[in-house]
Amino acid sequence: MFDPEHAFKLFSTLPRNRFTGTDGERRAREYITDRLKDFEYEVKHEEFKVWTFRHKKVSLKCDGEKVEFRPYGFTGEEVNSLSSRMKYIEAGDKYLMDDVSEIVVLSKLPGGVKNAKLLNRLWKRGVRAVILPEPPRRPPICGGIPYEWRSKYKIPLLLRVRYEDAKRIILEKPIVEVEVEQEFFENTSANIICEAGGRGRTIALCAHYDSVYCSPGGLDNGGGVAMLLELTRILRKRKGKRRLRFLFFAAEELGLRGSEYHAGKCRRKYELLINFDIGGDILGSNAARVIGEKEITKLLKKISKESDVSLTIRQDIMSSDCMSFAKRGIPSVNFSRDSLSASNIHTPLDGYDNIHSIGFRGLGIIVEKFIDRLMSGEVEIPTIIPRKLVRKVRKYYRERLGIEI
Repeated sequence: MFDPEHAFKLFSTLPRNRFTGTDGERRAREYITDRLKDFEYEVKHEEFKVWTFRHKKVSLKCDGEKVEFRPYGFTGEEVNSLSSRMKYIEAGDKYLMDDVSEIVVLSKLPGGVKNAKLLNRLWKRGVRAVILPEPPRRPPICGGIPYEWRSKYKIPLLLRVRYEDAKRIILEKPIVEVEVEQEFFENTSANIICEAGGRGRTIALCAHYDSVYCSPGGLDNGGGVAMLLELTRILRKRKGKRRLRFLFFAAEELGLRGSEYHAGKCRRKYELLINFDIGGDILGSNAARVIGEKEITKLLKKISKESDVSLTIRQDIMSSDCMSFAKRGIPSVNFSRDSLSASNIHTPLDGYDNIHSIGFRGLGIIVEKFIDRLMSGEVEIPTIIPRKLVRKVRKYYRERLGIEI
């Protein structure tokens, strides 16, 4: 039986700060592997190459006073040294683009591949650094653009700052000094794989174990890893008419790299993918996004009602490893925690303090019953994705990543 206290224990001992190419990523891989071996699994590491980055020196000053910020990965040059008064150009409005300086402040970016096109236009006008504010009271987020954009676009250094600091920079027009030294390098990462169950068709269960740069990765996705580890423990000797494959993906935060590598080379087409991303918050509610037919949502609603556990269910896509499989026609259920601390995701505040066994309790009940129904063979899973969701998947890749599928 799923034990939320044990899931929380697994979470509490999972290494923090697991960004791709760091010692934290390596220690997390070793930790997950050791736990799976404790549960008597044969474990395989699926290695792949991935471009990542590290920041060596970072400094942002306004009239000599230090300002908190986060450089966005894969933007700018590897060595950036700038000093200039800035110009505020709102959302890149053309009427504000005359006489732009080396450093500008944007109020927002348009999203997806449009970001790259706008930033590239700014580069051509001589802009070498772009300051972008967060919403009020939110710390600067950590992240990066897709590495492939660098081969197609020249992009200025992107700096995320607090709303209050951006407002002060705009109103006071100080001298802005930027010093950022960073390294872009190719790293060997690895997905972690093990199997259990019967000999029938295969259901895959997955969670990504990496985190973004400079973030402990509690909610995203230490909670998801703990859910999946606890499921591997309780399902090890459970027999049924379907086989289970457990997948702990690397480099999700760099553009779904681990899942994309696995989905692209895997010879076995999964009947269904069950993904865990964002989990464990003590203050939140349980949610499932289904990239599949209504029969799956009906089964989840039935289990939710039988269990007296609330579950918000939607037929919709989710920006997570499920997309690597959705683009190949494999349906998925994406379990998560609608969290009241979600604004901390991708920031240094996504720590371990907000995660508790309470956050694993209800979802653990639902997921275990869902898997038992699937393992019994009594439930037939529609193995197609509805057209409206196929269109959403294509739009996601086209507009977010600039890829036609």
